[in-house]
Amino acid sequence: MKLTVDSAMIDNNNMIKLTGEMVGEYLEALIFAIDEVKSGNNLPVIIDMAGLTFIDSKGAAFLLNVKQKFNDRKIALAAVPADVRNTLARLHIDEQYRIFSNKEEALMRI
Repeated sequence: MKLTVDSAMIDNNNMIKLTGEMVGEYLEALIFAIDEVKSGNNLPVIIDMAGLTFIDSKGAAFLLNVKQKFNDRKIALAAVPADVRNTLARLHIDEQYRIFSNKEEALMRI
């Protein structure tokens, strides 16, 4: 299943919603969305992973790159599925992000 990326502005936050598989061959749409948000404003960024079904090492490495790109502002992950969270934990990427149980909590607490 390909990666679908939807971006929206919600309560003065950039929300990026991911659906599908976050693997190297499908990252192009996410790269575009991240670049658009980076150049568009300086508001916080929430990556909603509720619809994510899988992440590979290239997808995980991309998250590290995203964190470095946005080192000047708040960025968080929301609704990370257990399998994806386990992958991020094994690679210690979860230590780089604030992670919220759902997008509503992220919107309130970021």
